[in-house]
Amino acid sequence: MKIRNTISMLTLSMRIMLITMGYNFSVVVWVGVIALYGLAVETGVVIVVYLHEALDRKLHAHDLGQHGPITAQDIYAATSEGSVMRLRPKIMTVGTSLIGLIPIMGSTGTGSDVMKRIAAPMKPLCIHEK
Repeated sequence: MKIRNTISMLTLSMRIMLITMGYNFSVVVWVGVIALYGLAVETGVVIVVYLHEALDRKLHAHDLGQHGPITAQDIYAATSEGSVMRLRPKIMTVGTSLIGLIPIMGSTGTGSDVMKRIAAPMKPLCIHEK
């Protein structure tokens, strides 16, 4: 559900960003869109890894006999724990991507018109994910 909402919001934000910047949809913009969705999947994988690790710790404690049967409350606790643990890596991943886009969006040299069109679709992800 979260990934579906993220993708739909990214698509809407990306369309608004391209319209406000006056860029038409071209092959170069679609390369940026592919990079946008790749970065969204990357952050989604980070989420899944940390949630899976938190749940594995609960299951391991159950297997060792340190914990009773796994309940819905345990799953909610593991989800909360995994969410808190993933915050720093996710902010670092998105932050480095945003920092990498700053020189591209501010450049004026040869080829900058193409690079700006590649980087423009990725800006909404960096803003949305934080």
